[in-house]
Amino acid sequence: MHPWEDWAETWAHYLHMLDTLETAAAYDLAVKSPSTKGKNRRTKSSMRNKDDFDKLFEMWYSLTFVLNGLSRSMGMPDTYPFVISHSVKEKLRLVHDIINDMAVGEL
Repeated sequence: MHPWEDWAETWAHYLHMLDTLETAAAYDLAVKSPSTKGKNRRTKSSMRNKDDFDKLFEMWYSLTFVLNGLSRSMGMPDTYPFVISHSVKEKLRLVHDIINDMAVGEL
């Protein structure tokens, strides 16, 4: 993949994440996080923590887990058929940091 194409794909993916999370928050959607270390946590979609990438990513992971489960129960393919590797997560974090740095600089 060409570096510019990779850059554009990362930005597009990040914007899809934010748009979907904002829509979920607008509908006041809450989902139960997949079990990690035996604990289930209910996650309410909220954009009030949008500056914290780790919280955004956790909400995104929880939301896509539920969306895929709903699609499968309807006999449809996964809505979000991707697995985010550590390196891709860090690219998404870079985009997030750039956006936040620009927002702070404009205030």
